[in-house]
Amino acid sequence: MSLWSILVFGTLRLVTNCDYDRLQELANEHGTLRKMPGHGPYCTHSYHIQTLQDNISLFTPEILDHVNLLVVVAGHELVKKDEPLCYRADSFVGKTDIHFPTDISLLSDACRKMVEFAAVLAQQYRLIGWQQLST
Repeated sequence: MSLWSILVFGTLRLVTNCDYDRLQELANEHGTLRKMPGHGPYCTHSYHIQTLQDNISLFTPEILDHVNLLVVVAGHELVKKDEPLCYRADSFVGKTDIHFPTDISLLSDACRKMVEFAAVLAQQYRLIGWQQLST
């Protein structure tokens, strides 16, 4: 596997937290993902699961953090040092169905999710004194 393929599929595996069977299916069948490492629509190259396991298992979150740092440093070297960094963003407004009162329902949703999250953390860290969450 090329280093670029390892970066693409390693990042995909870390971000989606998928197993190697799912990664193999994505690497061999997903047309858009196959374009990223440079495979065209008529390319018959396929990735074997053992090849993916041998190469991608070495691609850890720490290595991804190091690659991200190198990319940021390289980007900063391209920017002139004496000029401040300026950014631009573009956005658009889309029509959506928002129910009234939005702020109250958002607060209710936030509280509900926090209770669910607290229950998961209490179970994960075996905290005593927490009631079981009933859904």
